[in-house]
Amino acid sequence: MLVTPARGGGAVVLMHNPQNELEFIETSDTQKAMATGYVPVRAAELGEFMSTMKDEVARLTSENARLQSDTANQAPLPIVADVLAQTRANQAAEKAAKRQQMIQTWLMLQNMNRPQTLNLNVTDCTRSPAMCAGR
Repeated sequence: MLVTPARGGGAVVLMHNPQNELEFIETSDTQKAMATGYVPVRAAELGEFMSTMKDEVARLTSENARLQSDTANQAPLPIVADVLAQTRANQAAEKAAKRQQMIQTWLMLQNMNRPQTLNLNVTDCTRSPAMCAGR
């Protein structure tokens, strides 16, 4: 039974209603409530409830301590802006490397198509007179 601290205040009783939900009923209405199917909560039920709540609080406290210690041991997660900046830098480096490779390939192809300069020392102009035109 719970008594209100206000002067002239009434007392209430914790009872199970017919749907097995807990309700506070004023002591003046307990007879009427019991006739409609209400059942008072017994001290054993309250003790069991309190014991269950203590066990749950202890379990949650230990889980909280474990999670906090796990969080303290973990490396901090990277910031999204840092990850994006790193990704963009990697993409720019790959693009620059691909461009450099394309330029080198183009230069190599340019050199392959150029005519080669040959130095011929012609001593007998009778066999190749066009080679001796400047002599």
